[in-house]
Amino acid sequence: MANQFLRFSIVLVFCFLFVPSLVLAQDESPESKRDSKKAATTKKSDDGDAKDYVKQIEPGVKVFGVASRFAAVGSASAFDSSPDGRNLVFATSSKIKFFDLQENKITDSLGEPNEYYQHVKYSPDGRYVFAGGQARGKSVVRIFDAIDKSSVGTVTSEVEKAEPAEGKVKQPTQHFYLQSIIVSPDASFVGLCSHDSIQVRDVKSGDMVYHATKLGYVQGACFSPDEKFLIYPKNYKLEMVDIESGEIQKKNDFPVVGQNSYAASCNIASNSLVLAFGSSVSIFPMGEGSRDPIVVNLPSGHHAQSGAISSDDGKFVAANTWDNQQMKVVVVDVAKKKVVKELKAGANGQLNCRFSGDNKSLFLAGHGINGVKEVAISKDSELVESKHPSGPANVIAYHPEEQAFLTATAGGEISWFDMETGDVDKSLNISNIASIGFNETGSDVLLSTRWNVNQGATVYSFETGKQKKSYSVNTSAMPGGGSVFSQIRKFMRDENDTVHRQQYMVGSNYSSDHTKIHCLAMTMEYRMETQSNGLFSTSYSSQQQKTFASSFEFDLETGKRKSGKPIDLEIFGFTQGEWASNMIPSPGGDQFAIARQKKVFTVDTQTGEIISEIDLGENQYIQSMQYSPDGRALVVRSGNGMSIFDAESGDEVYVHPENYMPHFAFSGDSKRMVVAGGNKKQKVEVLDTKSWKPVFTRNETQANRTGLALSKNGKKVLIGLNDCRVESWDLARISK
Repeated sequence: MANQFLRFSIVLVFCFLFVPSLVLAQDESPESKRDSKKAATTKKSDDGDAKDYVKQIEPGVKVFGVASRFAAVGSASAFDSSPDGRNLVFATSSKIKFFDLQENKITDSLGEPNEYYQHVKYSPDGRYVFAGGQARGKSVVRIFDAIDKSSVGTVTSEVEKAEPAEGKVKQPTQHFYLQSIIVSPDASFVGLCSHDSIQVRDVKSGDMVYHATKLGYVQGACFSPDEKFLIYPKNYKLEMVDIESGEIQKKNDFPVVGQNSYAASCNIASNSLVLAFGSSVSIFPMGEGSRDPIVVNLPSGHHAQSGAISSDDGKFVAANTWDNQQMKVVVVDVAKKKVVKELKAGANGQLNCRFSGDNKSLFLAGHGINGVKEVAISKDSELVESKHPSGPANVIAYHPEEQAFLTATAGGEISWFDMETGDVDKSLNISNIASIGFNETGSDVLLSTRWNVNQGATVYSFETGKQKKSYSVNTSAMPGGGSVFSQIRKFMRDENDTVHRQQYMVGSNYSSDHTKIHCLAMTMEYRMETQSNGLFSTSYSSQQQKTFASSFEFDLETGKRKSGKPIDLEIFGFTQGEWASNMIPSPGGDQFAIARQKKVFTVDTQTGEIISEIDLGENQYIQSMQYSPDGRALVVRSGNGMSIFDAESGDEVYVHPENYMPHFAFSGDSKRMVVAGGNKKQKVEVLDTKSWKPVFTRNETQANRTGLALSKNGKKVLIGLNDCRVESWDLARISK
């Protein structure tokens, strides 16, 4: 009996202690959840930078995000990793920059006057760096000592040609434009790849030892590990040529046949050749015997777009692929024979990727990425990708309730930042972002893509990050709509007239009352033509004839689309086939603004009539335009500075006294406007839009600026920084 009473007492005590905690957990408020999350994220680090996601600089000033350790490098056309994994080398315009990964800084910057470097490559032994580009009408490869950072030689694309009077002279090869550099294993030879030819030159003398021409479009080649052979794609297969004799090794052809054969790369450690083509990645053994490859199929819908690259130990292969109108990088585990990671690039162009020399990271470079993006490789072959942006936030949107903000990089990385924790709750990768914004309550996010008619304007849930609704301006179902090829097929069957049309997205926004979405697109009109090439041969072509501005209105409740009358761009001075990339709809949807060179036109959406014509003067190229949220003001930024016009009359109401203030944004109520220079020491001003007088001015930010946003009431400012962070100002608390 005593034992039973004791067990009952223990159970009773447990219930009193445990059950209330369950009730408290179920009734936990959003504020409590936010506090818990904040406490859990204060000690996080990112990409090896060991910095908090949010940092208080001074009263009223916070910095969100993690600074890129490659911020000082800026944008780079190419990069490579040293074999020992200690350094990266970047090609940035006229300079070659060496970055020490342990010290996190640029250690050296080299270059020669009047040379523009677009390609860079370490020698496999890490002793030399080969930097290639254009100089004085020819392709040039400068060779630097990677240890003492001195220039040790130069190789050019010039060839010897016979001249009657003077014998042989060196002349640039016609149409030789350097596409890539390849270096042999012991750095005896360097290969210069052009559009349809490859030159192999002796590094010490610069003499040409092999020259292959008429190869088609050469994306890249490689040397065999024993340095005896050059391997390159030709006619949908790989050729292997003896460098000394110039003989093609017919017996050693690789069994690669298909419509997509891309650049080959060689891995010295595993004595293998790597190639990405079509829907697979192949790893070929380079020893004696069979050439049968390890073939790894890519995920469904992926198509390889360039040559694959291998980690130094041969365990991983990375390749650029194109999937659903988006560039991605897939990483293959060779031993497991499967794709272990897909990385969304966001950018339209191909990513430049390299494994680190110690095989612990994958580095990615491309449009919208600051320096490079680093993805860690764990021991179990998993790739750990940072959620924080890898590029500067050039577009920013402030949540109406100021609890969060959105950033978008040039590469298409969209990030949800929490204002309390500084963490990135959600992220998306979308190419060619044209506009970004919240609805009135902040529950939805509107993202608009430039040129993509199928995706067009898309609404996402701010809570979940999932797509809710897509509003397309595609008119393929309308008469005269569809692709060029579908229209040619219809034309051949006499199913329609000789004209077809296509739409290209330009931009979109929520209406001022947040019940509609307004979109602008270009309508391109083509005319079908036929040409007989003989008795049984006829060719069909499509010639662009006219370009129209097209407006679309989507009702958020019903989803119905209302199309405005297309307006011929000839009335604005556009020539036949000329594209209009600078068009914006007004918040009310009743008008839109379109720019061409030095002029801005405001146009009635319904009638197509010009409301006002603004001439900014000679030699002024218009860079950007923006309506105020209430639609009354139109901001125009040109090479001559920033001007603000009355949207109805076209009268100039304000000219900023500074010549170059590239960044600006309005508050949600249109009562204030923030403007800023790009340099971190230039002015940041908050203007009253009635008087156009500054109500707040401050000069200093943590880094150079890339974008701005203002809270709905105009009392808080967000500033995008070029080191991938965002600075936040509370104007009531900040010291000027």
